Amino acid sequence: RSHFGSRRLPSFILSFLVMKLSSALLSLFAPVSAKVYFVEEFKDDSWRDRWVDSEWKKDAGSQGSFALSAGKYHNDPAIDQGLKTQEDARHFTTSAVFEPFSNEGKPLVIQYQMKHEQDIECGGGYIKIGPQPDDQKKFGDPTPYY
Repeated sequence: RSHFGSRRLPSFILSFLVMKLSSALLSLFAPVSAKVYFVEEFKDDSWRDRWVDSEWKKDAGSQGSFALSAGKYHNDPAIDQGLKTQEDARHFTTSAVFEPFSNEGKPLVIQYQMKHEQDIECGGGYIKIGPQPDDQKKFGDPTPYY
């Protein structure tokens, strides 16, 4: 017996609710397809084969460098690796090339994770998505992006 408070639900309402609940549960298990255009997990030093550090601030003496590290706080240092900036108060720029694509009519999801472990007064990080530069070593500001 189905009861709502002290009143009994009519069978057509109960059937409707069961049907809605069933379709909601089925939608949780419906196959989802997505095209992955680029992924980088920084699992080992092979990332250097795919990423090029820019030298756009080298002449100014303010260019920083990256290293592979799990950082101070991690679960598993072999798995939780990423790029770590090596110096304070520098410009850090690196880029990787991926195949051109169009997401016209579809959402584009860009996901990345960043943790700031250094005590800095000013800083941040951002991603530029744009056409492949003629020379990745010159990637910096200004660089066209979408």
